Amino acid sequence: MIVRDCSADMDDETRDFWFIFQDARRESGDIDPVTREILVTKLATLDNDQLAAFDDFFAEKIEALNTSLVRDAARQFWTLSDESWLFLRAWIVSRGGEVFTAFRSNPELLVSVATDRPGPFDAPSGESFMNCSHEARLRRDRLR
Repeated sequence: MIVRDCSADMDDETRDFWFIFQDARRESGDIDPVTREILVTKLATLDNDQLAAFDDFFAEKIEALNTSLVRDAARQFWTLSDESWLFLRAWIVSRGGEVFTAFRSNPELLVSVATDRPGPFDAPSGESFMNCSHEARLRRDRLR
């Protein structure tokens, strides 16, 4: 998949949040459960205001993918309930800024994901990423 570096178009906070995802993916070898654990560990180093900003950032990016073009492309490969549609978008965001930008500008890139996940109910799910900041708060508070 060809993606462009979009970091020059971002403010520092947005760039930092994308780097958290990118670093977690790289450190995990791109294995979702490991990525999630690394992401929680990285988020646990943030203060409450930063975690709230991360939650807002994550929700905004999920919503930015809520377009008819992206949904229509996804429906070519998967049967999507409202919940699985939300989880698919969360999974795309969890892939990092370059992948998010690529999918948003060219939803047909979902073809590359679909070929690895056959079947009508096997859409990738980012459900486990949706509570990372909450778990990070709990983990950080336990360590205090």
